[in-house]
Amino acid sequence: MNTMILIGLAAAVILAAVGRMVAPQAQMPQIVFVQAVPEEGTGSAGCMPLIILVAVILFVIRFG
Repeated sequence: MNTMILIGLAAAVILAAVGRMVAPQAQMPQIVFVQAVPEEGTGSAGCMPLIILVAVILFVIRFG
């Protein structure tokens, strides 16, 4: 009985070793670096017109 357990264990170890050698291993993923083109400025003034508008409104309310 002990002999069968040892033979089965040895067979399992041998089959696992052979399976690892035969099975194709996964390749390392290829990393591709792509440099993004910087976005061109749209020429907008940002929030400056809003700030000027608020300043004009406050000026009119204060002195109007």
